[in-house]
Amino acid sequence: MYELSAKNDRLKNRGYRGEIEISVKRAGADMEICIKDSGSGFEEGMKAQIDKMLLHYNKQEAKLDGNSIGILNVQKRIKYLCGRKYGLSYEENSAGGVTARLLLPINKEEAS
Repeated sequence: MYELSAKNDRLKNRGYRGEIEISVKRAGADMEICIKDSGSGFEEGMKAQIDKMLLHYNKQEAKLDGNSIGILNVQKRIKYLCGRKYGLSYEENSAGGVTARLLLPINKEEAS
């Protein structure tokens, strides 16, 4: 397994007071990119809505209201191009904030 990570606090100049950590891990034929922040986390009920949207990506219409259109488009494209195993997910961090995970094949031809 190969891992690369970096922490950055340059966003303090843009009004963000937390920390962001980006890591990339390789496990066999897959690559996992994680973007972790130390922010306030999800609003009440938002994680469940996002999880449902990501799970049922193929039955969802993109909506222009709210911020979910980008998340849905990313999920649809990854699933279509790389296979059902791959995609985007989110989890809340125990110390606060959210981690976005992106699972991708290293070699697209080997993806299911």
